[in-house]
Amino acid sequence: MEDKRTKDELLAEIDSLKARLGEGAMDGGGGMNGMDLLQAIIDNSHSVIYIKDSGGRFLFMNRYYAERFKGGKVVGKTDHDIFPKEIADTFRANDRQVLEAGRALEFEDVALEPDGKLHTYFTVKFPIPGLPGAICGISTDITERKRAEEELRKSDERLREAQAMAHIGNWNWDITGNGLYWSDEVYRIFGLKPQEFGATYESFLTYVHPDDRAAVELSVRDALANHRAYEISHRIVRPDGAERIVHERAAVMCDAEGRPVRMAGTVQDVTEHRKMEAEILKAQKLDSIGVLAGGIAHDFNNLLLGVLGNVSVAKTYCRPGEKVAEMLDEIEKAALRTKGLTRQLLTFSKGGQPVKEPVSMEQISRDTAHIVLRGSTVNCGYSFPDGLWPVEADQGQLSQALNNIILNSMQSMPDGGAVKISAENIEVAEGAPMPLKPGKYVKTTVEDRGFGIPVKLLSKVFDPFFTTKQKASGLGLAVTYSIIKKHQGHIGIDSEPGEGTLVHVYLPAAKADPAGKEKEMICKGSGRVLVMDDEELVRDVASEMLNVLGYDAEFAVEGKEAVELFSGAKAQGRPFDLVILDLTVPGGMGGKETMQKLMEIDPKVRAIVSSGYSKDMILSEYKKFGFSGVIAKPYRVSEFSAAVKNALEGAR
Repeated sequence: MEDKRTKDELLAEIDSLKARLGEGAMDGGGGMNGMDLLQAIIDNSHSVIYIKDSGGRFLFMNRYYAERFKGGKVVGKTDHDIFPKEIADTFRANDRQVLEAGRALEFEDVALEPDGKLHTYFTVKFPIPGLPGAICGISTDITERKRAEEELRKSDERLREAQAMAHIGNWNWDITGNGLYWSDEVYRIFGLKPQEFGATYESFLTYVHPDDRAAVELSVRDALANHRAYEISHRIVRPDGAERIVHERAAVMCDAEGRPVRMAGTVQDVTEHRKMEAEILKAQKLDSIGVLAGGIAHDFNNLLLGVLGNVSVAKTYCRPGEKVAEMLDEIEKAALRTKGLTRQLLTFSKGGQPVKEPVSMEQISRDTAHIVLRGSTVNCGYSFPDGLWPVEADQGQLSQALNNIILNSMQSMPDGGAVKISAENIEVAEGAPMPLKPGKYVKTTVEDRGFGIPVKLLSKVFDPFFTTKQKASGLGLAVTYSIIKKHQGHIGIDSEPGEGTLVHVYLPAAKADPAGKEKEMICKGSGRVLVMDDEELVRDVASEMLNVLGYDAEFAVEGKEAVELFSGAKAQGRPFDLVILDLTVPGGMGGKETMQKLMEIDPKVRAIVSSGYSKDMILSEYKKFGFSGVIAKPYRVSEFSAAVKNALEGAR
């Protein structure tokens, strides 16, 4: 009901209230009675103190309240006269709750201050005995504290986010009480929930890998005994059995007597980082092997040229059917097989752009599978139709790609099984749903009945370092993908877990027949040829071949000598019709630089670049560097004669 009391009646009630508040108060001995003492305490408090009657009118306020609100003109007013309706409704609801409870209650209130800002108050309200419906409130401004708490909450949240992103958490060990605090991220790293952890040093040790536990304990004892920093990397074992690698750092805190009382530190999950370091190291080792393999292949091919080249020359002096001719044929076959082994050696070496030539997909598939599967419990079946087109490819790189695919198939069948390799001619039309240019292709499929690949992993199989195997580099299929792309081809995978995997390789068809099927025709000619090669054996073989073919030859050991001979011959009116340059000359001027010098002397110079092996892109893009042809070592007289004839007759 509405309170009908007049202002005089309200003031009289306040005076009566003050008298009752002062009853029984003792004189403080300093001339101040109990009421004065109470008034002094109330007025000097930095909390808002007030009394409201049963109608919600303010009967009393302390000085602090009077100074903050309306200059003290609050007595006789209600919350609705002072505050916005929503806030006033909340205050009156709290008042009723206190009166209904009949005891003191605590609230957290928000009030609009005269400065126009919202302030948060911690309020205690309680009913006043002897004054029905009246309540007293004491409200303390906690706005700054709430702001600080919110900033702290945000800071803690940012810290948790940072720790989660860095996979690093913090911990604190109370050594005397053996209590261990872990941040949220430490629990995540260990795969634990707080209720699952005993929060002691001994509990922590149970999750350290058994083989690393002694090292961790020794490192902790050393840090405590010598008051030095604690730092160690070790493995942990999660409850699900998964192993992780963590790196820990901590400092030791001591009491006044120098006794260790606390260790505080961090723990970081470095598993992925260590894996990446290991994979980079593997890649570096593979690169080293590649350099070594390339160097060995280069030197070996020079030596093999001495065998294969001389045999092919010797055969020109024999009549068919002679015993010597038959023996030379056998020597040549053995040398050609050795050439194939050299090509396999080059699969360990990552060259640059492919040096393409027409090759037989069937022959490369059979040769590669034979080497990969030899000695295993996996056999291989083949299905190659008659009339299969040759492909335009680098034999070494293509062998490497097939090697990786077949090896994966073999490893997916540890208990043995069968791999099937098949091929077919296809034509890709304009607008076909494949990342290939329109044209003729050979599609080769390698099929196994191994573990298969989950659908969610299919998109990752060509990513560098991705592997599901325990001891693998994760580079095999990534290298394979790169090789096929460099050949303007495409590779795809179809797989079902538990059913097996099919790998499809698409390569552009070649216009010519593979080199192995070419007729061994010797093309004779005439003219002056300059050969530059640092290997005496190679120069000797080239001399014999050119002599058989009808050419006059001169020789240089390195580029500087070749330039001098070329320049001198031109000045004498006896220019060379063709120059054959070895690409790599250790300690001397190689083929690339020599060719630049020769073109300065004669822009129309015709030259062939030759090498046993090189990563240089010159071999695949020789025309860009002014060369008229390329020939790879080792070669036979038939191959050599064709290269010389083509270079002399073709456009430079």
